Formats: sequence, structure tokens, C-alpha cells
Amino acid sequence: MAYRQLLTDDERHALLGIPIDPDGMARRFTLSRSDQYLVAARRRDANRIGFAVQLALLRHPGMALA
Repeated sequence: MAYRQLLTDDERHALLGIPIDPDGMARRFTLSRSDQYLVAARRRDANRIGFAVQLALLRHPGMALA
């Protein structure tokens, strides 16, 4: 079966890329109140920020950090 690219590199970056502008970051990576409770209730101080980052990245662009 032939390999075919469905999206161009620019389209893929626009869809899946992590935004670098402040507005885009705020839109995609602001945690809701229930997310904040989840992070606070399930994690210790040392790894709350890591869990919050993973949670945000799982929602957009849908991948975890390697």
C-alpha cells in the first residue's frame, strides 16, 4: 500500500502543534476548576505541574510528552 500524506507540514502544525502565542496557549492550556481539583487531589506537590502539563497536552494536541 502506498504511503500518502493527508496533511501538509503547515496544516499538521496548525492542527497539532503547540501554540506559542499567549492567546493560543491560554485557550488550549487553561485548566478548568474540575481539572484543578483533580490535580490537587491526586498528586503531591513535587509532581503537580508535570501532571497538569500532561493533562493539557493529552487534550491538545492529543499526545503525551515522551
